[in-house]
Amino acid sequence: MIRQAREFNADIASCEFVLNERKDLSSIESGCVDFVYSVLVLQHIERPYAEYYLREFVRVLSPRGLAVFRALDQPGGSVTGLLSRLIPSPLLELYRRLRYGRQRIKMHTVPMERVHTVVREAGGRVIQQEEQCDASKRWKSTRYFVRRTEVA
Repeated sequence: MIRQAREFNADIASCEFVLNERKDLSSIESGCVDFVYSVLVLQHIERPYAEYYLREFVRVLSPRGLAVFRALDQPGGSVTGLLSRLIPSPLLELYRRLRYGRQRIKMHTVPMERVHTVVREAGGRVIQQEEQCDASKRWKSTRYFVRRTEVA
């Protein structure tokens, strides 16, 4: 994906695509990134780590930068979503291993109010949010647009 992004944007000298293989974004200095984009990532990271990345997104944003990311809010209104809210996780994992013969990818949520709190505490603000449509209705998610409000 990085290679393709570089090829498609080769004519834009000021655009850099970076693959971060670290557990943090410490290789990126504060306030120097104009655009952060994360979709289908945070849902696979346990909440404390996802919240850490949200703080990092705000930290690395330039004063005119924009972060766009998606986070799962909660299980959706489908039968599967309802069961996910009612049945304890260890029982769900046991069922999935028995049913599918393997452990399924775990999904993690960061509720909307928590996203707002973490972003605000990191020195940012949510300027817009959009509920995302999931065809299966298994999960409710939101796409957030965030700007930095203070210089760290």
